[in-house]
Amino acid sequence: LLLEPLNLHDHPGYFLDNSDLAFTVVRTIRSPYLKVLFDIYHMQRAEGHILETISRYSEEIGYFHIADVPGRYEPGTGELHYPNILQAIQRLGYTGTIGFECRPQSSETLALTRIKTLIEQITG
Repeated sequence: LLLEPLNLHDHPGYFLDNSDLAFTVVRTIRSPYLKVLFDIYHMQRAEGHILETISRYSEEIGYFHIADVPGRYEPGTGELHYPNILQAIQRLGYTGTIGFECRPQSSETLALTRIKTLIEQITG
């Protein structure tokens, strides 16, 4: 089971609106079957400090969603430096799935090319 905190800019009134609360719930329940779905787009909009948060809570993260800010477009179109973020995730020993939950800024082909280039930068 994954808990996903969302930002209040896109989801006004949503209860689970920050990572600290989500991680507190996971640490309180202490079940190996409960983790946080860490949506980098949402958490950048809600609170920033992506690398610090990922580092602090790496053991409680069960899945990552990736999109850039602003616009929820593919990585490389906004303010986040995804090579650094993905390298940090890799250094922390995360071996799970990373989902690209984004929409193309201009075309699907260009978005897929940007994603492929990003993956190649990280994997060599």
